[in-house]
Amino acid sequence: MNYKTLYSIIFAPIIISMIYMMYLKFQKPDTDLTPNAISIINDEIMNQNNEQISLDEFRKELLNEDIILIDVRSAEEQDIYWVIREEQEHIVYGSSAFESQIANLDTTKKYLVYCWHWVRSTAVREYMTEKWFTWVKDLEWGIDAWNKD
Repeated sequence: MNYKTLYSIIFAPIIISMIYMMYLKFQKPDTDLTPNAISIINDEIMNQNNEQISLDEFRKELLNEDIILIDVRSAEEQDIYWVIREEQEHIVYGSSAFESQIANLDTTKKYLVYCWHWVRSTAVREYMTEKWFTWVKDLEWGIDAWNKD
């Protein structure tokens, strides 16, 4: 076997694979968006639909029949301040059933979340956002703001 044959057996596959890798490197992707850019856009969309809203905005959203209201207060706190409307979910933040109750909700529906002082409702909104809920808003300052209004 001569050296030319030996070199072609050894180096031909290496050279062909290098040429193919360079070809792939310079190919224009189907989209101009990198995975990082797509992630940023998704985050911006989620942040637009998953936010804290004022009492006036909250009241306006309550008029929408498609909105599902979630009260995350404890039963004792519900006794202190009223329940906003009868047709609502009651999910106690921090309870043993919390995660399974959230998991049973439809991620494509619209949710308004409230608690007493807005700390837990913010945590619930952020948790739901992490679980890919597309539209969740919570009441700024909680039902305490409603009471003071």
